[in-house]
Amino acid sequence: MDQIAEHPSENDHRDVASAEFRAALQKITSAVIIIASASEGKSFGQTLTSSAIAVASAEPPTLVISLNATAPITQKLRSAGCLSVNYVSEDQHEIVRELLDPNLTSARPFERKGLWQRQETGSPVLSNSVVSMDCSVLDTLESGANVLFIVRVRSIMTSDRESLLYRDGLLRRLDTDF
Repeated sequence: MDQIAEHPSENDHRDVASAEFRAALQKITSAVIIIASASEGKSFGQTLTSSAIAVASAEPPTLVISLNATAPITQKLRSAGCLSVNYVSEDQHEIVRELLDPNLTSARPFERKGLWQRQETGSPVLSNSVVSMDCSVLDTLESGANVLFIVRVRSIMTSDRESLLYRDGLLRRLDTDF
């Protein structure tokens, strides 16, 4: 009979450095996402990659979103209680660049006529994105330097556009099918 190996104790292994972990994640091609919400009459948002989001459950539709605890958007989302998850299309790269700065205080990206619409929760939802999900925050959980938002998908919109991608610090597009 084979013996089952014991799990190493917390002190028996080396931790991966944060910089090493981030560099490895940049090698993975990810969809580009804009998280958006509104609070006290002001819309706000931030660009992320799909590596910050995971499906928690398909029934009911639930996501987990990981955000840096010190990012300005994190506290705003806690207060708002709702958000949209927008998988952006290739032709939406300009709005992505505007929302890359986590310290952005201007609502200018949300003032463009026809670019945003409101769904069930009142969060701004990006028009003509590949997929947009309007979500309500169910819970939050502290995890290391991040806050995990557990969100329920309340409505969803899709289009046949191509996703904008991110890899090695660059925005990219899918150029071939095989």
